[in-house]
Amino acid sequence: MNALPHYTHVFDDPTEEVDIALSFDIKIAQRAGIRARRQVLRVGGLRPFRSLYGNPVDTTKLYEALRPFDAVIVLNRELYQLFS
Repeated sequence: MNALPHYTHVFDDPTEEVDIALSFDIKIAQRAGIRARRQVLRVGGLRPFRSLYGNPVDTTKLYEALRPFDAVIVLNRELYQLFS
């Protein structure tokens, strides 16, 4: 049973624009090319960012990579300080 009958869930379909895209990994979000009115990135750890932007993370490159996202959800204080 669909608890939200007026909504359709779309998974990794770059041909269809959606209202909100929630991504759990920046690498996958960048590769998938999802078209959405709003983009949200959830960040659980630094590993993908360190592999893309160095250790320590190059914040200039990081902030440029975050530009397409309307919101970023971080899961701890360390991430909050880096991403704010």
